[in-house]
Amino acid sequence: MMRYIYTGSVNVNLDIAHDLLKAADQYLLEGLKRLCEYAIAQDISVDNVMLMYELSEAYNAMSLRHSCILFILEQFDRLSSKPWYPRLVQRIVPEIREYFEKVLTKPNFVEMTQV
Repeated sequence: MMRYIYTGSVNVNLDIAHDLLKAADQYLLEGLKRLCEYAIAQDISVDNVMLMYELSEAYNAMSLRHSCILFILEQFDRLSSKPWYPRLVQRIVPEIREYFEKVLTKPNFVEMTQV
């Protein structure tokens, strides 16, 4: 973290990304937080997507959260057999609904539907 503070750059590997995300969130280092989110998102899998989503919620990591949601939607067939999947879907539905409300009320979209 100190390297990032002094130089503005750092190599974030998966071994330290979770702890670094926590520190970056605590000290409001948004650039470092994004680097951590990107590193963590590269490791999302069927087995850990629930934990990754919880991590994104804990540290308000929106990029990671969106990566998790996209992964969940893309891997529906593989994830639907997991016992925790219904709980996960319940948690993401409000966010998906909010996304569609924003998209569907954008001026360009409204104009396109009226043609």
